[in-house]
Amino acid sequence: MKKKIISTILCISLLSGTVPIFASNSSDYNITVFDSDMTIIGNEKDVKEVCLESGKKVATSDLLHFDSVEEMRAYASTIINRDSSKVLNPQIMATDKVALVDRLHYSAYSIGLYVSYGTSKNGNRGHITYQYPFTQLSGVTIGVEWQENNIFSQIRGGKDIYAQANGTLNITSVVGGNITLEKIPVHLSGSIMAVR
Repeated sequence: MKKKIISTILCISLLSGTVPIFASNSSDYNITVFDSDMTIIGNEKDVKEVCLESGKKVATSDLLHFDSVEEMRAYASTIINRDSSKVLNPQIMATDKVALVDRLHYSAYSIGLYVSYGTSKNGNRGHITYQYPFTQLSGVTIGVEWQENNIFSQIRGGKDIYAQANGTLNITSVVGGNITLEKIPVHLSGSIMAVR
């Protein structure tokens, strides 16, 4: 919460033409709620720079541009494919590993759930000594941010690790000349076989 307040103060104190997208009082910034998932922030001609929820500033000209809401939503929320349960560093002698639990691939970016874990013996043998889940946004992410709401993992049956994460993809783009914020809820989950 403290980080968000500091980010708000920083964004408000920036040069004229910068609009914070996380304004708590919509009347202060003329934010119009388009529907339950999309917010119109301002007009592309009036706003030269946008301050994202993380506090990062992005030039309006660098954001993705779309002609319609339907075009933007098709781009932003269409899952191209999903992959899961892959050990990413399968060295036989290693006791520390990172595994992909679940990953959603969208048009130009992906969000993945991973788990870092260790085993008591080389080659995925013995027992699980630790497990740490994490998420990562990758790809073309200008105007795209990942907000992790919760993450969890647990050892199951002594050999498997189950992990899940919930969050929101925040996509700031220009749609028909209006700067918009689209929030897409994401759920990732799955299991990996850590010990064979």
